[in-house]
Amino acid sequence: KEQIFERSMGNGQKVSYVKGNYMIREANCAFLFDWSFEQEGMSIGSEGVAVWGKLAAQIDGKYYSRPACGYEEINKKMTAQLAIKSATTDAIKKGLSLFGFNSDVYGGEV
Repeated sequence: KEQIFERSMGNGQKVSYVKGNYMIREANCAFLFDWSFEQEGMSIGSEGVAVWGKLAAQIDGKYYSRPACGYEEINKKMTAQLAIKSATTDAIKKGLSLFGFNSDVYGGEV
């Protein structure tokens, strides 16, 4: 529970999340560093950045992949460069969540 944080959505709602560096450490331990994120595309608009690709990992000698997409708004605090980095981390987190990482948090169970 000490790794779960909340973020305000601006409409009075809050969502729970786990930081990217924590999920990456979990993936390194679970997959023994044998995983990757392959970016397939990126869209930079005036309001935000979207990144999409494929997260792949070896499990029991076979490679599996999951789709991964992420988004970050551009605003006064978030430049386009930082938004690219944040959207990429968001995509990695999404791909890992589809492998089951922190699914209790992202499924609203925690």
